[in-house]
Amino acid sequence: MLIPVGRYGLAPAGVPASMQERLRRRAGSDGLCLFAADQAHGRPAGGAFGCYSTQQLLHGRAIAGLGRRVYGLVPDGVDKIKITLADNTTSTVNVQQNFFIYSGSLGRGEIRWLNKHGAVLRTIAHAADLG
Repeated sequence: MLIPVGRYGLAPAGVPASMQERLRRRAGSDGLCLFAADQAHGRPAGGAFGCYSTQQLLHGRAIAGLGRRVYGLVPDGVDKIKITLADNTTSTVNVQQNFFIYSGSLGRGEIRWLNKHGAVLRTIAHAADLG
């Protein structure tokens, strides 16, 4: 679920001081917040929530991990994500409504944004291991 917000990163009451500081450093405005639900054995099993600035989205940094899956947001025009792992194995993942999900771990791999014709729009080298 994608949620556009005017401001994000504000800590609700009762959040420990260490978490408040982390949220304060990541605070921003005009963000895109994403909730990704998780399942185990076909049943709901929690989820993950993250907010990203427009700049993070445009630079390939609107990405996070949830268990053994990596998910993220991409700008308009990105049709597929091509993932190349450190051992040079590749996977291609479809993008639906600017969202992708990949089952696996990125390691220090590379992500390429592809348009509908397969042309590379952007390469994000040395992706962090989020899976």
